[in-house]
Amino acid sequence: DTDLLPLLEMFEDVFRPERDGQDEAPFLILDMSTGGSPVVFASGSFKDLTGYEDEDIVGQPWFCICGNDSDVDDMRHLEKMLYGAEKASSCIICYTLSGEEFWN
Repeated sequence: DTDLLPLLEMFEDVFRPERDGQDEAPFLILDMSTGGSPVVFASGSFKDLTGYEDEDIVGQPWFCICGNDSDVDDMRHLEKMLYGAEKASSCIICYTLSGEEFWN
């Protein structure tokens, strides 16, 4: 989506650290103005890591990648920080499209 290009360019340094030989860090951009904070963009490295494609993830709530072993308290903490526009750090067990766990 070309509407996201200025945002991506503005945060290029944040989203492109050298990590495990990847050119960019995996990330999602969420629409915080809508209930459930749906995903509006998934980076290529996020899709490579998880196996999700745009049709699987875009428009879905951010927590759709969480599952049975995801810590609900960590998820609530992260969501509280997201809505509060405060810095937050949390590791949550998430799941690839094929069901494999990964730390996010």
